[in-house]
Amino acid sequence: MPTPADRERGDAAAAADNGGRDGWALLDRVIAGAPAHLAPGGRLVFTLFGFLGVKAALAKLHDAGFEPAILGQETQAFPRIGYERLEHIRALDSEATLPRSGWPATVERYVIQGIRTEEPSR
Repeated sequence: MPTPADRERGDAAAAADNGGRDGWALLDRVIAGAPAHLAPGGRLVFTLFGFLGVKAALAKLHDAGFEPAILGQETQAFPRIGYERLEHIRALDSEATLPRSGWPATVERYVIQGIRTEEPSR
């Protein structure tokens, strides 16, 4: 979840919600580290809120040596903590997935896959 700098907390309960300023802190580390742990043909699968950017996710996977794909998509209730950070999230929503005004009731969640296309560097 994108986290404004003034909202980051260090306690264990907040760890799942603190995704860094753009929401990619954990996923960027996972994508960057995955090639060293996967053989060619190995898969990395994760979920992502649409407002983080599906195109960005596919590009990040491609740049890391994966063949990216969208495996699935579902509409979910907008996350409670998202309302507390809504203006921050809207400012980052480069793919314009959220309404520009009002309270979104739902959000799209995607299942993204990357298949390792080349031998990881060791």
